[in-house]
Amino acid sequence: MCNGLSGFYHRSGLTFFVEPNSNGDVGHEDVLKRMPKKYHKDDDLVAFEFSEWTIKSFHWDHPDKIPEWADKNACVRLLKRAKPIWKKYEKVWDQAWGEYMKVCDQAQDNYEKVWDRAWAEMIDELSKIDGYLAN
Repeated sequence: MCNGLSGFYHRSGLTFFVEPNSNGDVGHEDVLKRMPKKYHKDDDLVAFEFSEWTIKSFHWDHPDKIPEWADKNACVRLLKRAKPIWKKYEKVWDQAWGEYMKVCDQAQDNYEKVWDRAWAEMIDELSKIDGYLAN
């Protein structure tokens, strides 16, 4: 699995990619599965990756085999368009997750209070039965 935004640059000038998973990663296999078959010729594709969703983190997957027609700038243009969309999603997700955790924490607190009361009540009632051995 690749890290960050990854995809393929095609000899024709097209860049191919898919949406990231919930961790923000796009796998080359996922891109290939959805890429039209007519673009699958290995000699016409170069795999790239922005491992940290930054220009600085850009690299070609096989830097020793980069053809002259490979265009890093086209990949950077893709990153510049896709990154704000991913960041927007992350912000919404972070807020939603924070709200979810608040509710979970409140529910856990309520559960523990109810459980503690029920446990104490059970011990109290059991202790009234002859033969009960208290802790």
